[in-house]
Amino acid sequence: MWQALNAEEPDRLRLYLAEYDDEVLSSALMISTGPRAWHSYPASGRRGRELRPSSLLLWRMLCEALDSGAHTYDLRSITPSLVAEDRLVARLLFKTGAGGQAVEYLGEWERPVGPQGKVLHRALNVYLARR
Repeated sequence: MWQALNAEEPDRLRLYLAEYDDEVLSSALMISTGPRAWHSYPASGRRGRELRPSSLLLWRMLCEALDSGAHTYDLRSITPSLVAEDRLVARLLFKTGAGGQAVEYLGEWERPVGPQGKVLHRALNVYLARR
């Protein structure tokens, strides 16, 4: 299931939900522009994990991106560490094992907007430092 958020470019942002027995088990966003698609903000819980809902979503998203003409499907972030004990190494092995390439980009920046944005940004940084 997906919902278009922009009537002029209906396929630019899609929300995918994997449901079972009327319960959402997993979700993810696909962001597309030109020949590129990004797999963004995937989420799933422990409930229904044996059904592999995130794998179902990924497969559906890959197929739809390919059908819409995407040449690149970016699974986004990988771990900078190659230490076997790093729990994110398995994701790296999955992504490269599926034919992916590790590509380094400039990165992302945060910019608080407006007076409330600056306060919220500071509060978030304090929170993150305490975790």
